[in-house]
Amino acid sequence: MTRLQAITAALGIALAFCAMTIFHLDAQGAYYDELHQAPAAFSYVGKHPAMFAWTYFDLPSLNMSYSGAIKSAIYGLVLKYVHPHFSVYSWRLLGIVLAAAGVFGFCWIAGPLIPTTGVLAFAALLITDITTIVLTRHDWGPVALALALRLLFLGTWLSIELKRPATYKYAVAGFIIGLAIFEKLSSVVMLVPFLILLRGSRSQRAWMAAIAGMLIGAVPLIRANMHTYRVSGTLVSFSDVAGHAPIHAQAIASYAFQYLSLGAGELARSAVLGEGTNSF
Repeated sequence: MTRLQAITAALGIALAFCAMTIFHLDAQGAYYDELHQAPAAFSYVGKHPAMFAWTYFDLPSLNMSYSGAIKSAIYGLVLKYVHPHFSVYSWRLLGIVLAAAGVFGFCWIAGPLIPTTGVLAFAALLITDITTIVLTRHDWGPVALALALRLLFLGTWLSIELKRPATYKYAVAGFIIGLAIFEKLSSVVMLVPFLILLRGSRSQRAWMAAIAGMLIGAVPLIRANMHTYRVSGTLVSFSDVAGHAPIHAQAIASYAFQYLSLGAGELARSAVLGEGTNSF
């Protein structure tokens, strides 16, 4: 697949993803988990939200101690420069656009590097996955931006492995990891594939570029933690982290069931749509 063909295919797949998720977008009422990032957006139009806007400098840095206000910032700029009124439709549409951008980026990067059938099969599995459709549509988690960042990281990794492993690509990969951790603290799990990627390189410059990129991506999170440490001697990122909980066989079995049910959207359909499901 040529670069032009990859761009064309990526655009078509991203549009298909949007088409799968956009129907009757505001038909269902909103709920807490998809709206808690919205209040901070109003800081960009001169408002002072009382909740979910952890502000350490001029504008909100975090929505919660473990999640960054990135989506809030993007929507805040939309409110300021595009349309000054909030709507459930536009809020949900932003999540879909973010995820679609990740799909586009992955297919654009990976398209020329892997067989066309591989790209199309991956795209078909992704955009017809019920969990992906429902959770992106309602951004339950939130997951839309997290999905986009993971897809971009995978694309960058493929570019390093299957094409020229330029130093800047390691910096880009590191930046994505840092931004993902800032977006939600649970993304620290991405450090494992990140280290696997770095382990394949013997270049000291690649390691330095990757670490520098990660630190740059996490700058807002680092600044917030430095501020709270100076003020109170604590790190804000760990202020709401739950303690250790024992792991039982039943919990492992339940997790395995939920994992196997992802494609059918058992958990997503039940939690978001209120459907009783009998998947698997």
